[in-house]
Amino acid sequence: MANPTSTEKEIEKDVSGISSQENRDADKLPAYCGLYCGNCIQKTHVGPNAKKLLESMKRAGYEIFGSAIPDFPVFWAFLSETAKNGGCVGCRSGGGNPYCQIRKCAIEKNVLSCAFCDVYPCEAFRQSFVLYPMLLEDNLFLKEKGAEEWAMMQKKRRSQGYVYSDLIEQAKK
Repeated sequence: MANPTSTEKEIEKDVSGISSQENRDADKLPAYCGLYCGNCIQKTHVGPNAKKLLESMKRAGYEIFGSAIPDFPVFWAFLSETAKNGGCVGCRSGGGNPYCQIRKCAIEKNVLSCAFCDVYPCEAFRQSFVLYPMLLEDNLFLKEKGAEEWAMMQKKRRSQGYVYSDLIEQAKK
């Protein structure tokens, strides 16, 4: 980053020294692409349901007799981890799609979010805009208004039941 804007400095302040729990909570941070982890189905549905399943299976005694089931230890480890952290720690901590070209590019260019990249929006976002039509506008909002207002907007969406997977379903139609 050549000369970070005040908004980039704000996000950098948010990023510097964050704990893994804060990252899992996704309170203020955009993913590199500008999505909000708190609106991801992994956080809204998968993690909480994994926790319920794990608790039910513990009550049913699977911790004791589950090892007799083939590959159960692998499944149990996966379920336990998903219940613990929602299944994804976010792309800033190595979670998410390991092949994500947007993340790789943002890291290479040393930008905190693509919203602050000189060439945004670029070709890498073509498919993302189809799946997440609000992403362009959200990133412009992030750049203009800053991380705090962006996070408040995302949390408001979440409180209204907004989940990114609903957008993907709509895009398939």
